[in-house]
Amino acid sequence: MKISYYPDTDSLYIDLSEQVSAESREISEGIVLDYDAEGRLVGIDIDNAPQAQANVRAIGGEVASSPMEVAQNAGIVILFLPGPEQVEACVGGEDGLLRAAHAGMVIADMSTVDPGTSERMAQLARQYEVGYLDAPVLGRPAAVGHWALPVGGDSKALERCRPIFELFAAKIFHIGEAGSGNEVKLFNQLMFSAINAMTAEMMAVAEQVGIEPGLLYQTITESRAGQ
Repeated sequence: MKISYYPDTDSLYIDLSEQVSAESREISEGIVLDYDAEGRLVGIDIDNAPQAQANVRAIGGEVASSPMEVAQNAGIVILFLPGPEQVEACVGGEDGLLRAAHAGMVIADMSTVDPGTSERMAQLARQYEVGYLDAPVLGRPAAVGHWALPVGGDSKALERCRPIFELFAAKIFHIGEAGSGNEVKLFNQLMFSAINAMTAEMMAVAEQVGIEPGLLYQTITESRAGQ
């Protein structure tokens, strides 16, 4: 096992090539780094770079100088990144993963980005015979282990990554081609944005008719409607 943290993109990368003992370790508040006896490991986005590096070293990990260094030996790389710019730099940049890619490697991007970015990165990865998946998370960090993953990309690459995904996701859905996973994530966000907007309107109208919004919130959350 080789765990590598790349500070410039504030992310953790995993080489799954070696055997490790079955256990799970907390890397940052509310998120767990899991791996099993077959060497399957989950990469997690980390916000505090100095502490993240200390945590990685504490479990026997190594801080890499670039994504390219990670790709030299990794079979599967899992990304959690802030946005499209970071994904493009990490995958296809001057010192990106594909600069040292080898046939059969799989990149699984779990970032929430636009479908177009996923499509472009998958197309670029194919030129290097590298599998590429977009698998954004549906679920809050505290619900790790119960997440749902809509996955876009090649089905064979998904099957390689499935044992890893199953460590932290309860449901995995192969949606279709590259980008389709993030399309589902956008639909999910659209739905919740609509719910949030309607909730705000409800609170405003309640106040206008003389109902205290805090009391309304408490009443609803304590009912089955709030479960």
